[in-house]
Amino acid sequence: MRSDLTIIFVILLLFAECGCLSTNSNTSKMSWWKKQPVPYLVEHINDRPYFDHQDWTFAVDALIEVGRPALSGGALELLLNEDGLTREHAENVLYNVVRCEAGWRLGKGWPPEVDSHEMDREFKELWVKNGDYKWDAPFDTRKASYLKWRQWLDENPY
Repeated sequence: MRSDLTIIFVILLLFAECGCLSTNSNTSKMSWWKKQPVPYLVEHINDRPYFDHQDWTFAVDALIEVGRPALSGGALELLLNEDGLTREHAENVLYNVVRCEAGWRLGKGWPPEVDSHEMDREFKELWVKNGDYKWDAPFDTRKASYLKWRQWLDENPY
């Protein structure tokens, strides 16, 4: 009986440490991440994944909030990284930065005054036009998409 309680206590401590039991803990951790410079966020893009979303990390959220400077600050280059998880996180940053520039609001969606179906269609069209990047695609396919996104970002200043 005592060992069962010890195991439960240890599990609760682990959950508390990772911030899974407290929204306030995640909020304070997120505010710390948002104060970090872009090169630090890019370097640590895989650190501290969310408990329920392994494709999201505190650094991914912070880079999305930074916006386009995060892409030119190194996040875009991560699309070509050898590590699949790094590429998945970088794809998440690119996808959401571009989508937010078009008016998307994280956690809220498109503003009520726009046609959300039309905005989704236009965004999907842009994504496909720029190579339909997928983190798990073959290298040559990823590189072609990366080059298209690099060109699009250069030609379409925010």
